[in-house]
This record gives sequence, C-alpha cells and structure tokens, in this order.
Amino acid sequence: MMLKVTLVLVVVLCRANAASITPAKSADLPYDANNPLPNNGGLSISDGDFEERGNAPELFEGDIAGIIEPGDSDESIRKKLDRRTKAGVVANTFKWWNADVYYEMSSALTSSERAKVMTAFREFEKTDTVRFYPRSTQTDYIYIQKSDQGCYAHVGKIGGMQIVNLEAPGCWTHGIIVHELNHAIGFWHEQSRYDRDSYVELNLNNVDSSNHHNFLKYDSGSVTHANTPYDYGSLMHYGKTAFALSSNVWTIRPKAPWQNREIGQRIQLSPTDIAEINSMYPLCGILYEDDAKEGPYSQFVKNVVANLHPSSYDIFSSAFVRPGCRMTIYSLVNHEGTATSFTANSGPTYHWSFVGKPYDNDARSVKCEC
Repeated sequence: MMLKVTLVLVVVLCRANAASITPAKSADLPYDANNPLPNNGGLSISDGDFEERGNAPELFEGDIAGIIEPGDSDESIRKKLDRRTKAGVVANTFKWWNADVYYEMSSALTSSERAKVMTAFREFEKTDTVRFYPRSTQTDYIYIQKSDQGCYAHVGKIGGMQIVNLEAPGCWTHGIIVHELNHAIGFWHEQSRYDRDSYVELNLNNVDSSNHHNFLKYDSGSVTHANTPYDYGSLMHYGKTAFALSSNVWTIRPKAPWQNREIGQRIQLSPTDIAEINSMYPLCGILYEDDAKEGPYSQFVKNVVANLHPSSYDIFSSAFVRPGCRMTIYSLVNHEGTATSFTANSGPTYHWSFVGKPYDNDARSVKCEC
C-alpha cells in the first residue's frame, strides 16, 4: 500500500521518455467533406466489431459496468450518471490520483495477450500524464481478465479492484483494448455528449426498445468535453450500426450533409481524445534526473501534493513547470524544510537546472499548483 501522510501520497518514479507538453488541437467544424474521419488524423475504420455489439443487460451502452441494475428505468439511470459525472468528464472522486493507474493481469492471459495490453498502455504515452504501472500493494487498481462476458470496464476509479474484461477473441484488437482503458480512466462515449443532437441523428426504429437507454445523452451540467468540438473520429464513438436489429441499417449517423461519413474507429486515440485526456489530467510539472530533461522522471498533475518515493531521493537535478503553474520542492517530507519554488509566468523557457545549486538532489516532497 502506498505511504500516506494525512492527504499526502507517495509519487513513484518512472523510467520513460518525457511526456508531451503541447495539447493536441482539433480542426473546427464544419469538417472537410472529403475526409471520412474528421478530427482523427485520417484513420480508417477498424475491421473488427465494435465492443458495443454486446447486449448483456448489466452493461450500460454495451460495455460500461456498474451503472445498470435489474429494473432500472431510463430516469434512474440518468440519476446514477449525474452522481458520477459532476463538473467534468467524470467527478473528481473517480479520477486516478496524479494520473497513475495501477494494474494486474490475470494469469490466464497468454504472452501474446499480455503484449497487446502493454502496447495499449503505451498508447496513453501520447497524453501528457496518464501512465500505467504494475501494482505492488496499491488498493485501487484495474484487473485485466478475459471472461466470456464481452468487453467492458467501469468509468473512472471506483475504489479497490475493478475489472477490465476483454473476451477472446473479439475484444483483443488494439483499439478496443485502448477504448476500455479510456473508460477506466474516466471517459464516457462521445455520442452521449449533451450537444450530440447537433451532429448526429438516431434511428431507434432499428433498435430494440430494451436497448433505447443505450442512446441517452448527458446534460451540460453533468459532462463537459474540455471545449473540444464533436469528434466523429473519436475512439469513444459508436459505429453506425450500434445495437442494430438489422446490421444493414444504421442506428446512428452524422446529420446532413455529412450523413455518409464513417463514424467511430477502433484504431487509436484521436487528437481530440488526447486533448480531452490532457484536460482531465492536466500536467503541472516534471522533475528530471538530469538537466537535459532525460532519464528517470516524476510528473505531477495540476494541484498535486505529494511526498516523493524514497527510491527517488537524491536523484532530481532539473524541473519543467507548465506556463501558469508553480512547483515547490521541499528538502523534507510532508512539505517541511527548505522550500524552493519555480514559477512559469513568462519567458522563453520553463525548464530549470539544479546542477550546482544547494537543492540539487534534495527533493523529498513537492507541491505543483496552477
């Protein structure tokens, strides 16, 4: 279990390349009519089935666990969503602390399946902060398994062990694994946005009435999308025949004049997906092993307060701080001892070298505020 001092948690040192610090930007609507997947970098639709084709009654929108119970009405489902989605894509209590997601994998997974999961984890290295780490003693973590119950995950951190299920073979494409992991870090489906009626139309005549709740939309007070435009190419968007009675007839499609465009894809995170993740888990600053922004580092999301892990003592020699933010490092744990602050207000660079300074290799705890 991670060391806790009141509300202070330990930050684990990671070995990886430094995260990108520039959020991806999306093109404005209306989209280019010749681009089949606007906002997604020209990706093509996956050949595999979308995970929403599952119809297990306990799964909301085909692959979201923990929402529906027997006898739930549309209104009761809406109320549950409101409790989960206050003031953001997901309420703060359901976000992963410092964007660190811990995992275990079922021993039943093959070496090939494990490799696919690790590749999916690396997809999130396109974001500024979200990273996946093997669990040691952490109490909150995802458990990746492959039962025959479809593809599903909970939305956001629910506390304790939470399952990400990937039925074989249908769920074992890269895009679907990343899709389920994106649910686990706190994201809902794109077509459930409160503004979706301006961009898509529904054909519920081709959807069994028992599945109509899978096309609910959230109101603007429940879910926001970081002011990003509607993204037909989001990894989190339904395909055109989601929950269809007849697979030859659409159930959701772009509104005219874009109705012939493809929607959704299960290839990789779109630029808009990445921008929304960066907005939900915003980078504040990074401590580096050396003054060239290389080697082991620890990154911190906005307004994090943390003790550093003892294994990272006597290691940090430089810092990056995002514009508009301030990082303070302390010579003792629990934010005691000598304090040194770095504020990025203006100037050509926001990277400071500690080499030769009294606080070189002297960080024991940190605050990063924006």
